Amino acid sequence: MTDELERLRSSALEALGKDWLGDPIEDTQLLRRQIARRCIFGVDLNPLAVELARLSIWIHTFVPGLPLSFLDANLVIGNSLVGIATFEEASELIGANADGDLFAFAGAERLHQARGPIERLARLAEATAAEVKEAKKLFEQAGESIRGEANLLTVLAASRIDDDISKAVAGGQVATKLAEQGDVFSDALVRRAEKALGGLQVLHFPIAFPQVFLGRRGGFDVIIGNPPWEEATVEEDAFWARHSPGMRSLPQREQETEKAKLRRQRPDLVAEYDDAVARAERLRRVLVSGPFPGMGTGDPDVYKAFCWRFWNLASAEGGRIGVVLPRSALSAKGSAEFRLRALLTAKHVDVTILLNTGGWAFDEAEHRYTIGLVTVARDAEVGGQVALRGPYASLPAYRAGAVREPLVVPAKDLSSWNDTASLPLLPSERSGEVFAKLRRAPRLDLDDGTSWRARPQAELHATNDKGLMDLKSKECPDGYWPVFKGESFDIWTNDTGKYYAWADPAKVLSALYEKRLRSAGKGGSAF
Repeated sequence: MTDELERLRSSALEALGKDWLGDPIEDTQLLRRQIARRCIFGVDLNPLAVELARLSIWIHTFVPGLPLSFLDANLVIGNSLVGIATFEEASELIGANADGDLFAFAGAERLHQARGPIERLARLAEATAAEVKEAKKLFEQAGESIRGEANLLTVLAASRIDDDISKAVAGGQVATKLAEQGDVFSDALVRRAEKALGGLQVLHFPIAFPQVFLGRRGGFDVIIGNPPWEEATVEEDAFWARHSPGMRSLPQREQETEKAKLRRQRPDLVAEYDDAVARAERLRRVLVSGPFPGMGTGDPDVYKAFCWRFWNLASAEGGRIGVVLPRSALSAKGSAEFRLRALLTAKHVDVTILLNTGGWAFDEAEHRYTIGLVTVARDAEVGGQVALRGPYASLPAYRAGAVREPLVVPAKDLSSWNDTASLPLLPSERSGEVFAKLRRAPRLDLDDGTSWRARPQAELHATNDKGLMDLKSKECPDGYWPVFKGESFDIWTNDTGKYYAWADPAKVLSALYEKRLRSAGKGGSAF
């Protein structure tokens, strides 16, 4: 490494000439440049975002006299959730080996075809424009040498949503052809797979970054991300509002009139909308059928899939993950399997809760959001500890809390606090220790057959029982009771202050009593 730094320095000084009067070129500048070339990787759907990332790294690692580094192999355009992330994932799709490691072995062997160009690319210091040009050539050679493997992974990814492709993959034929190192699929099948995944910008991580998956550790050492919190759907009103400023402020009836006018006047937008809906549906099918447990529970939120992607891409031998997640990732049922996996098999989990009041943490995010800063350390087969910090509602509170010791809870204990391993949203840091002591007692809903338990019951039906409720009053009339709905409470908060309606006890109690008597004989009744 010292020799390489000296060569870079010499090349820079030679390019600058003997009249150069700038500051000396330090080792730290050169090291930063080489680290960016060899250790930083990134993926984004947006081509502009990728270009801006490259520009940012070029600016940060600029060394006078040296050419800009070749970063096309490091920062790429693609969808991180569509495609194959690991050899193990491919092996599971093939399903032809009881040990589940067929592709983990054969795929790695086939990927070695790219090792030569990749290793030569890694050895290049890119000290001159000629070496940068050579780096681009080697990158193209590496991609060409494993084009067949890329096609194979595309077919495997498409097999999740196309029955005919799935049949072609099944039956052990792929296993035989992999072992023979031959062509796996016909061109027709590859084209069908590409059409099935059309418009989704498929990216296979072993193909995009073979140098990462050819290493001993088989994965990324550190993953940092802020995944989108959107659903894998297209909201019609939001789509048309982008093309009609001010439409959102109109009454609902006028909004519908404006949308109808746009449909008549802009058939190009109708086609664009239909295409976006079709792509979203393909993406939803890929995610629900992909290696993302919980995607079929609740809304198809993209962050659920990213949680699993981060986990699987991080090296099991010491990989670290640091991500920004919405509160629901830490509490919603759809993310329960991921939380349990992290809690029970990670060495350490650290969660810092932020209340985005006034947008102090993320101005572009909804200011009412509760946000989790989550770090996970993989390196163990049995869960370790969970460190909880926050909630913090301001930057001074966050800075003060960051230097204090967190509430540390054994992961095994936290995972048993409730059925879905939901993390609590505590009112303050000081309440953490009190809460931990409370959780040592049996749960109210524990059905151990020896004592009473609490069970929630839907007392009123939103449609059938409208006549029993006051749905018009903004404030609770004297003597009335609030009628709770789903957002009126959660697992950690018994009253959020949001109510569905109001009920007159004199009117509603007798009706509820009759309902209880009717349901008491049913096996699933709480009564």
